[in-house]
Amino acid sequence: MARISLVAGTLLVVLGIALVATAQDEYSDRSNVYSPEYNDAFGFEASSLLAELAEDIAGASPASRMGPTPVSQVGILMNWLEPYAFFTDYGIRTFGWVEGGHTFASTGGGLLSVQPRQNRFGDEFLVNQIGLVVQKPLSQDDFDLGFNVRYFAGADAALGQPLGGIDDPPSNDRFSQDFRDLFVSAHLPMFTELGMDVKLGRMNTIIGYNGFLAPYRPFYSSDYQFFYSQDGAFTGFLTNLHVTEQLEIWNGMTFGANTFFTSPSAAPTRSATSAR
Repeated sequence: MARISLVAGTLLVVLGIALVATAQDEYSDRSNVYSPEYNDAFGFEASSLLAELAEDIAGASPASRMGPTPVSQVGILMNWLEPYAFFTDYGIRTFGWVEGGHTFASTGGGLLSVQPRQNRFGDEFLVNQIGLVVQKPLSQDDFDLGFNVRYFAGADAALGQPLGGIDDPPSNDRFSQDFRDLFVSAHLPMFTELGMDVKLGRMNTIIGYNGFLAPYRPFYSSDYQFFYSQDGAFTGFLTNLHVTEQLEIWNGMTFGANTFFTSPSAAPTRSATSAR
């Protein structure tokens, strides 16, 4: 079984390298308040949960700062391979990444008694994440439909495996798989001039600064507050009412923290409203 897992992991690494960091150019014909200039003023970093959430909006981009290019804007396969060109006609883009590393531990190898997050194994190389995203961000000009499929595999997928996930419980603590996002969305031009966005399915948390996925956090390791206080990804619905360019009101209901189309009880367990 260990040999089969190793072979499967190697094949996924090769596949992930082939798909790493692909994206299309910005949607130049979908100008709206979420323009690059608007986000330059907003000033969030590409390596943050805020940048990950902004990918759901067509034309949104993180501020132009020193550092890595946002993963959604690298554009290797989408620019090089002609078969993918038809994606852009429908506002669809695809991209990915690969993350791996080695954590030294003076206490030896294996699962550490005092664990960094997410790299919790000492003295061994881990394939932390192989990510692949296919998404259609929402235009804010008029009624629009979208979706987001954000799949990843690796050691981090085992650590964050959700209740009812596709590999729950993980068959291998060092290599698993998960959908961080798997939802459909819509922009509704109603209630305010800027309208409202609606998501339905499994989606990432809107709480915190660090993201769980590698491109959306500044460091290889994360802090304990991030791991134990943020609610992870959940299944449910979420609305985002754009009141003004500076004010958004979020409202939703979920089956609970870190769930995958299942509930710990017979009914949804939490609801929340927030504004930012």
